[in-house]
Amino acid sequence: MLLGHALSRVSYQLHNDYRRIKTLNHRLERLVDQAPLPMLMSLRHGQISFYNQRFETIFTPSTKNGHRHIITDFVMGKDEATQHILQTLAGLQVSRTLTVYGIQNKQNYQLHATPWFGEHGQVHGFTVMLNDINELVNQNEQLQQQNKQLQQKVDEFNKLRFVIGHKLRIPLEAMIDILEPIDPNTLNARQNITLDTLITTSQNMLTALNETLHIGNIEVRKTRLNIEPVDIYKLGQEVNELIINDTRQRGLELIYFLPQTVRALLVLMTCVSGRFC
Repeated sequence: MLLGHALSRVSYQLHNDYRRIKTLNHRLERLVDQAPLPMLMSLRHGQISFYNQRFETIFTPSTKNGHRHIITDFVMGKDEATQHILQTLAGLQVSRTLTVYGIQNKQNYQLHATPWFGEHGQVHGFTVMLNDINELVNQNEQLQQQNKQLQQKVDEFNKLRFVIGHKLRIPLEAMIDILEPIDPNTLNARQNITLDTLITTSQNMLTALNETLHIGNIEVRKTRLNIEPVDIYKLGQEVNELIINDTRQRGLELIYFLPQTVRALLVLMTCVSGRFC
């Protein structure tokens, strides 16, 4: 009787184990073997212990002579830092997502590595899944190239706008400088209206142009003329004195040549001033 109970318990346990194994095999087949993404399991030092059918189809690992592959036999990191992580998986304690490419097919992949731990918290291995992002990378490169071309066109347009704007700004300033000094009292009513219209329009165009070119108030109208009365005779005397002083400092001799008409005029001016005659 005791033997019968023992056999029943063993049979029940075997039946439960069988059902569990069957369930796990079903999950393995559905979730791993038939998965659309390449998947594998590796030991803590990178040796591959299992891979699914999709991985075998894409990377075609060799099984001759019982050779044990490692992850870097099939993929490489996009940079030195990524490659270093792939070669030192034993120190990886958290899940990481790395950008890699296939050694044979040169396709770009996202590698998702997740460590799995033993009873004492030590890393025993990793589950790895590869996601093909080659099309996304190519699209990104194309977009970057298009953005670069668009930026070049924008820079060329801004440069052209800057050049054209400056070429337009100088004539507008010159036109305003010519129109503003005109005395309205010398014009009739119709001419005054035309003058006001020209000045207002030119000023509005210049303001809009300066705003477009982002020119500050300090730079605006640098070429504007400064109209004020000047004593020509006094200015001539100052210039003459500067020339004479500079000539004397250089040790040069000044020789004055006065035409006959100028001599007569000087004599007449002297007589009028009472200095002679």
